Amino acid sequence: MALTVEFWFRRKYSLAPTDQRFLEATVEEMQTDFWAHHYFDNPPKDEVEDDDFDLQAELEDANRLAALEQQRNDPNDWEDV
Repeated sequence: MALTVEFWFRRKYSLAPTDQRFLEATVEEMQTDFWAHHYFDNPPKDEVEDDDFDLQAELEDANRLAALEQQRNDPNDWEDV
């Protein structure tokens, strides 16, 4: 439990497990806060550039996956029995 992001979040802000701010925060929000503090306290020494990274291709992949997920979770897609 001591190595979880939830524990870090509670300890960072001195929150009880029943505090509404803790209960209403999502894991993604806690992770974002953790990494923001981490990089603020420990800025990267060297920047790394990836020549193979293609932002447009990554965005197209993300959009394609989102469309597939939406099709899979379509509430109007019922099978006749």
